[in-house]
Amino acid sequence: MKELTPEQFLKQIRNLGVKFDIELLQARRDIGQHSVDHFKSSFDKAGFAGGRGEKWPERLREYKWPIMHKTGRLKDSIKFRAFSTSNTIVVETAVPYAKYHNDPSSVGWKRNQFTNKPITRRQFMGNSQDLERWIQRRFKRALINTFTS
Repeated sequence: MKELTPEQFLKQIRNLGVKFDIELLQARRDIGQHSVDHFKSSFDKAGFAGGRGEKWPERLREYKWPIMHKTGRLKDSIKFRAFSTSNTIVVETAVPYAKYHNDPSSVGWKRNQFTNKPITRRQFMGNSQDLERWIQRRFKRALINTFTS
């Protein structure tokens, strides 16, 4: 093992902070993009990607396009923002009708707009154990990279 002078040791310690900041920045970008991709995959699976594999309920009428795919606007609107001041990542959509699909009970509607039947929930975003595990592994990799590179 190589011996270090106190000055060399302090320099290495200071460099660790910079290396960690760089790793953390990249990890936040990776987590944000992976989260967006994860939630967008709900549309391809026709069910919540963070769930237990349950499919969305079928439609009452038949259409030429898959459920929630007519224009792609909702799926394409899922984005992430990373805030450097608080190390926060927010995955969101600005499409106004997203909340009606994701959680209709939160908007106060009781009936579907076209029928007298209850609103159908087709969740595409939310808490996901798979995503949480992936995020934990990514942070662990950032720590390992800080100390091994």
